[in-house]
Amino acid sequence: MRHPWSCQVPDTGPIEESKTRPSEMISPDEMNQAPRTVIIAPRTTQGHAYPWPVPLPFGGKTGRITLDQIWAVDRERLIDRLGTLDHDTVQRVTDVLAEMIAP
Repeated sequence: MRHPWSCQVPDTGPIEESKTRPSEMISPDEMNQAPRTVIIAPRTTQGHAYPWPVPLPFGGKTGRITLDQIWAVDRERLIDRLGTLDHDTVQRVTDVLAEMIAP
């Protein structure tokens, strides 16, 4: 099961600033055990509902997991574990990622 985290996200230039924001760890559990990096997708309550963000309410607001903004980050950027994603959400994330990268 994947886990939501509060994470210090990288500064990617003028569009995104370096800050702490909730993110979903989307790398497989096996990958999260050894390497220094994990793969995350930030959550947002902003922006448009494009086809690839996965709906996920949090903090009493309607939000989305923004799968078009995935990052590999050093696990030291992970600050607080925020819970666990349910099976249906994990499956939706997996399905959307497969749709995004499938030929």
